[in-house]
Amino acid sequence: MAAKSGKGGAAVFGTLAPLLGSWTLDTSQATLDVTGYAEAGARAVIAGVSQWSGTAEGFIDASVDVDLTDALMTVSLTDSDATVGSMVYTGNVILTSVSYSSSADGLCTISISFDGTGALTSTGT
Repeated sequence: MAAKSGKGGAAVFGTLAPLLGSWTLDTSQATLDVTGYAEAGARAVIAGVSQWSGTAEGFIDASVDVDLTDALMTVSLTDSDATVGSMVYTGNVILTSVSYSSSADGLCTISISFDGTGALTSTGT
């Protein structure tokens, strides 16, 4: 299988599209233990609640102000500009933190953390 470049990826939060250069998406599925006598000592589980969260990092666009006041928004994460094999993840998120950083000898940066609420959908080409 060939490796894929993240070039052309994107992260859009509601109507905000800061100058982001990377993002991460973490998904997990909880399990519920339903082991009983019938399992004869072997653990048995069923699917529980799924959850997803992530971060995005990049540079501060002087025209964009990320405000936690209205922290519920839609997110769209695109992994690359590949014409075949590109994935787009979408869902509703609550922004949990926004961190700004500035350096006298560098650019101003932003880091956004979020928790998904509801289902995460993925579409690919």
